[in-house]
Amino acid sequence: MNPNIFKGLDIRGRYPEEINEDLMDRIGNAFAQFVSRDIVVACDARNESPALMNAFMNGALKAEKTVMNIGIVPQAVALNWGVTQQMEVAYITASHTPKGHAGVKLFHADGTIYNDNENTNVLDVVRSEKYFSRIRATPVREEAEDILNIYVRNITGRIKSEAKKKTKILLDCGNGVNGIVAKRVFTAAGFNADVIFENPDGNFPNRGPDPKTDPMTELKKKVAKYDFGIAYDADGDRFFVMTGSGKIIPTEHVVHVLLSGISGPGDVVTNIDCGRALESVANKFNRKVVRVPVGVFHMEGAVLSYKAALGIESSQHCFVPSIIGFSDAIAASMLFSKVIQESGRTLEEFVKDVPSYPAARKNYNCANEKKAEVMDRIEKTILDKYGKLDKTEGIRVELEKGFVLVRPSKTEDIIRLTAEADTEEELRRLESEFSAVVEKGLSL
Repeated sequence: MNPNIFKGLDIRGRYPEEINEDLMDRIGNAFAQFVSRDIVVACDARNESPALMNAFMNGALKAEKTVMNIGIVPQAVALNWGVTQQMEVAYITASHTPKGHAGVKLFHADGTIYNDNENTNVLDVVRSEKYFSRIRATPVREEAEDILNIYVRNITGRIKSEAKKKTKILLDCGNGVNGIVAKRVFTAAGFNADVIFENPDGNFPNRGPDPKTDPMTELKKKVAKYDFGIAYDADGDRFFVMTGSGKIIPTEHVVHVLLSGISGPGDVVTNIDCGRALESVANKFNRKVVRVPVGVFHMEGAVLSYKAALGIESSQHCFVPSIIGFSDAIAASMLFSKVIQESGRTLEEFVKDVPSYPAARKNYNCANEKKAEVMDRIEKTILDKYGKLDKTEGIRVELEKGFVLVRPSKTEDIIRLTAEADTEEELRRLESEFSAVVEKGLSL
């Protein structure tokens, strides 16, 4: 077993070389030993996910846990059911990674994701080869249709638009699991929504699992006939908004719209690589920005501990606690849609005065076991020139006309360079300077 498949946010690797049915059985057994509650198990629509889900359940059942199988459903639907039943959740998914990857995300009974220490504790049980093999029970099978209806009622009980003039929205589900429920819940909430790539298909025949890296050609082609489009990733826990002119709006614009629909108190939690404009946006609503390391568990934990109004990452994981008690891209994108629909303005009009700065991101391949050594070399080079660094996560350098962040990914074998500047010219200068620093750190 490759221990590097136990990431900061989940357990993920190539199928079947790194993750397969035998290992998933052992993970299920270890997880069942680790938790005190019974377990809800569900999966995304990847081709290998149902078999891996069955293997996980087999291992968990041997550890004498009651296991509830709810099949192929969106992640938010599984979490909603886990909260309802007060059960831990194991969601079989490789998230937004390419076809050929597999994995599992583990969640508490309140819907929040396991952190890196908790994932490591599960790894320790797997490594110990302590395997319970007692009398095997049969998993409880719940009808997914009933669980979907409960989720729809829950969300539409909190988000509903009575506006007479309907905004036209195009949903791109990318053949991921949100296609199972997206049109139903948007329609029930009072929106005029159409869907492309609605049917879940683990081959992802129409676009890649990650909207952030996919050109989304079809959505760009069709969105001109709509007010805006919304794209989800493969397991449906992130969303991206595209204007009618085919441009993805930045995170600070998403925050501006969402805060316009949140009336309660609380600040905004975001991660360290979100842009500087976020402070300006939050100030307009008399809120502050709390920055945390990258990772959903950092964001969710800070939202709960600070009693924040909103949590959002640059990757577009989004947590609106006044709607639902965990990160939910469907719920957040519905709140976004409600604000625009009830404003009577177009999306472009709504965000036209929101500041935004040129930004760029570049990835460098780096094996997980070499990241610490490479980051030490990069830190020394930057420290020698700039002195003061922000090490909340990775290395962030605040500059007069922008910022640069170099950080190792928690989920992939890469080191990521993020740069933002006041102008395109300054951005190119920062990219050139700090790319050279990263490349030097990798080459030694």
